[in-house]
Amino acid sequence: MADATDDFERASLGANWTVSLGAVTIVGSSDVRGNSAGADSLTRWNANTFNGDHYSEVVVTTGDDDGGGPAVRHQSGAVTCYAWMMPTTDIWTMYEITAGSYAVLGANYSIAGSTNTGTTARLSVTGSTLTPSIDGGAQATRTDASITGGGPGIGFFATTVSFESWLGGPIAAAAASLIFKSNPMQHLLVR
Repeated sequence: MADATDDFERASLGANWTVSLGAVTIVGSSDVRGNSAGADSLTRWNANTFNGDHYSEVVVTTGDDDGGGPAVRHQSGAVTCYAWMMPTTDIWTMYEITAGSYAVLGANYSIAGSTNTGTTARLSVTGSTLTPSIDGGAQATRTDASITGGGPGIGFFATTVSFESWLGGPIAAAAASLIFKSNPMQHLLVR
């Protein structure tokens, strides 16, 4: 399974996404954001099937309080997933969302400058380990085995943050891609 990507360069969210909570919209024909003032929104990429170990990554266009972030193991037909979102400027929180009920997993992350335009936020899940990162820098992991299966997506608080692009895919494919980029000759050895 290859990575999936979306640059949101169109007028509407489209058929590759399923909104499970609230409303999600395209703004300015280039960015995605929540579309319900004062409300949470979640959307899941539905165009591919993912194994349980995958990642979701967003690039911030407009950062602010009441933000959002990447989600993993988003269940089909349910408001259930793990999400790593910025509820306030420069603070990120890991959530286990079960049937629309949010539970915080561990302490908040304090990351200066994390809401700046161009910041890349990623959440990876492997087994029961959730690994968030900002601009490639891994943050403290969280462990939880409550949610299995599902796929990658995006979560939002209100309408004040937007993302210019999204990337999601299996953990194994991301690792293989990094090997090839760092050493093209390695590709010959893998075959």
